[in-house]
Amino acid sequence: MSNSNQKNAKRMEAEITRTLVPGHERIAIWVMEHSKALITALVVVFIIAAIAIGVAVWADRRDAAAANALANAETEEELYSLIARYDGHRTALSARKRLSRMLVAAGKYDEALVQLDKIIAADNALVASSAKLTHAYVCEMKKDDRRAAEEFAAIATDAAESPYVRAEAIFAAGRLYSKLGNTDLAAEILSKASGAGNSQAVEVWNSRSRMLLLMIEADKKTSSAPAK
Repeated sequence: MSNSNQKNAKRMEAEITRTLVPGHERIAIWVMEHSKALITALVVVFIIAAIAIGVAVWADRRDAAAANALANAETEEELYSLIARYDGHRTALSARKRLSRMLVAAGKYDEALVQLDKIIAADNALVASSAKLTHAYVCEMKKDDRRAAEEFAAIATDAAESPYVRAEAIFAAGRLYSKLGNTDLAAEILSKASGAGNSQAVEVWNSRSRMLLLMIEADKKTSSAPAK
């Protein structure tokens, strides 16, 4: 009998044996025949799991270290350095806000505006909204009233902003345009606050805007009245 025929005969004998052996014994035989492959597969799975756990632990430790460092930074230099190092970290935005406040307090308005621009550009609408107001106030602190007024006016007409932020911006824009002598534009912006606010905080700003509008209108009447 040729080698080929012998192999075929053994293969057929093995198949016949498997069909005669009970199911649980066939499973045991299969396991024995593939034991090396199974062991190799299990080892690979364990290695992958160990690597995944190690990476997760390292990431958690790095995240905690970054959060701790950013939270404990006390000087401008430390914040500049750590923000550059952990710029994408979840707490970096809060650290940048602290840095901008430090810069404003130190009178470094241009540097503060740079930080505020970066906060505004971040994908966080709530934080950006507050930063826009602060940005406009810093422009006013720089004596750039026109730019500040324009920024406040843009916030005041932005429907995406919260009612509170818009109410504060309306008053600030009206106040600055009135200071700049553009009382018509000031009145136009302030008139947007004529309705009642939907909260006490909003109503506080709206009442200030209505009061300023009345003062502007009274001045207009006085200046247009004929001299006696």
